[in-house]
Amino acid sequence: MPSAFRRLLPALLGIAVTAVLACGNDDASKPAVASDAAVPFDASDASEDTNLPLDAADAARVSNLLGKGILRTKGRDIVDATGASIPLRGVNLGNWLLLEMWMTSFAASADVDSDYALRQLITKRFETTTAGAADTMFRALRDHAFAKSDLVALAASGATVVRLPFPYWLFANDAAPLSVSSASLLWLDQFLLDAEAAGLYVILDLHGAQGGQSTNHSTGRVREKAELWDRKNHPEHEAALLYLWTVLATRYRDADVVAGYDVVNEPDEGGSGATLDDMMAFYDRAAKTIRAVDPNHVLIFERLQENVFFSGTFGPTSIANAKAWTNWVQSEHMYFQFGPDGYDLAAKDVTNANIQGKIDYYLAQQKKLGVSVPLNIGELGWSQDDAFDLLPRQAKIFNDDDCSWTVWSHKTWKKSNMGVVYGNGDAASPLCAGSASCTIDPKTASYATLLAAFSATGTNDPSANFVANPGYQALFATYGVKRAP
Repeated sequence: MPSAFRRLLPALLGIAVTAVLACGNDDASKPAVASDAAVPFDASDASEDTNLPLDAADAARVSNLLGKGILRTKGRDIVDATGASIPLRGVNLGNWLLLEMWMTSFAASADVDSDYALRQLITKRFETTTAGAADTMFRALRDHAFAKSDLVALAASGATVVRLPFPYWLFANDAAPLSVSSASLLWLDQFLLDAEAAGLYVILDLHGAQGGQSTNHSTGRVREKAELWDRKNHPEHEAALLYLWTVLATRYRDADVVAGYDVVNEPDEGGSGATLDDMMAFYDRAAKTIRAVDPNHVLIFERLQENVFFSGTFGPTSIANAKAWTNWVQSEHMYFQFGPDGYDLAAKDVTNANIQGKIDYYLAQQKKLGVSVPLNIGELGWSQDDAFDLLPRQAKIFNDDDCSWTVWSHKTWKKSNMGVVYGNGDAASPLCAGSASCTIDPKTASYATLLAAFSATGTNDPSANFVANPGYQALFATYGVKRAP
């Protein structure tokens, strides 16, 4: 048995399978502590029979494009250990480990507006009759919605990387924040092994942080205030976040398949009163914490408020810290259909000059800080109205400017231009549960109906529930990375 899994076995004794997704509730009785959870990942585990390596048919469809050694930055390039440039172009796996209601078939409402609220509703409705109802449903989602065959298909399409958005509760329990579920770590081990076998890098993206990095539903829980930034009243949130990254960075410090650590998704002060310098100071603490256990992997720092990474005026300490950081990437999310710009995508009024202007602006901010680092467009996506006009032009400009990019997102349950694959809208599908509008009300639907919907989210089991988005197929065929035949 490979060494990493052998060393983890003692910590797993007595941990029930139900602990895998139980970390999101407040039940302190659910075991989540693993004394050696930070055991480094051993890439030789790929030879373990239980890891289900690609069969000959799958292997023939992809060639491993992983470079040699751990990726690093070199000026504005991302390179492997030999100095060869590695193009990172791929897909977010959003709406999998953290649901966004608009991407599902579930009817959203003021009180059911997020992953957290949906879990709470399911627990309230069914816990007295079906123990662990929410855990069962969300585990079905995790086990069905994305599979090794999806990794193979993405690699064959021209993708080289997937960004894996995850909430902290995949690993940590609110009642025991300085602990991590070994069972969840083993699950992530397997995902990384499958991605590596398919020839895809993985960006680990903390999409839902302890306390909330903003008040937005995309964090997994709508809040009145982003408590992550309130260190005076809630220091426990940052402490738990840094502990989780310490565990992950220690475990995967030697894993070539990990392209980088996206420290926190879309941070915004969210009513906390935190300044830009406060948030830059957080990035500095995160960098030092991760570097203490992993000096090698790329750190990804996202924009701070209002759609730009460095906006406003930063103090000398923030500037000095940014210059001192090593092996890091600036990440932006470029959605022209949102925000204050006022673009009408239906009218196709976003020009190539608009796209290039944003890139130039982001790079100009680097010059103000005296740094030159790679630029990653961590999220971009079509709206329902732009008829696949915008994204190909963005991708071409990103490639020409040596930017990495990951589109949002792999899957939506209903037809949406945001999905690389999307639900076919058939009322007979469990995702629609007989509804002509393909809408399921989680407040009234039966346990069986809800579980069937969660379980029918796989692209291939059955594939009849989903169809491939032709726009994304064309995008990757043209602007992705062509694999060897």
